[in-house]
Amino acid sequence: MPVAINPKAETSYVLAAEREQPKPTRFKLRPLTSAQKLKLMGRHADPRTGETNGITLTIGCAEEGLVGWSDFPDRDGKPTRFRPGDLSALCEADIIEIGGEVWRLSNLTESDEKN
Repeated sequence: MPVAINPKAETSYVLAAEREQPKPTRFKLRPLTSAQKLKLMGRHADPRTGETNGITLTIGCAEEGLVGWSDFPDRDGKPTRFRPGDLSALCEADIIEIGGEVWRLSNLTESDEKN
């Protein structure tokens, strides 16, 4: 039986490299709706072949699904201000990991949610 995705449900996510840290950065993620996923897939498809570019799709997932963060200091130790859709404070590997997690959250099945 299909279960509706709750696009307002936020999940706290810690990057794999920080999971053993005493005070890791916590990223607030939300799943994308099916309509959002389809729009992203369409925007990031090659017009000649129709194939989706995985990297730009992942960036789009991070831009859409990252809704906040905490304990994310800048180089001076001050809190980094969150701006929706702005990934400029993140390195490439972190954007890829966050985008992948947003995609995963957006594709959970009923049995995945129970586990």
